[in-house]
Amino acid sequence: MKPSVPNPYANDSASASAGAAGGFNDLPVAQRRIMEHIAMLGKKRALADEGINIHQLAREASGGKLSLEQVRTEVNALVDEGHLYATIDDDQ
Repeated sequence: MKPSVPNPYANDSASASAGAAGGFNDLPVAQRRIMEHIAMLGKKRALADEGINIHQLAREASGGKLSLEQVRTEVNALVDEGHLYATIDDDQ
């Protein structure tokens, strides 16, 4: 049984802060940056139902340090592990 991790997307700001601050420490650096960026956007309510475009995520989450293809690879791994899910399609 895995330990419970705070939900960074919860409406409770305390849960969001706890998740963003330490809920992703077990992830590789690139995946952690992606998850922390998405959690930050969710906390600011900057994400609507459509989520974030993969190109925007590549620019913003890695600060230009990761290529689009590297971000796609990391996002796919996060989807496979159940951390993320696609909201529209792969190219949106």
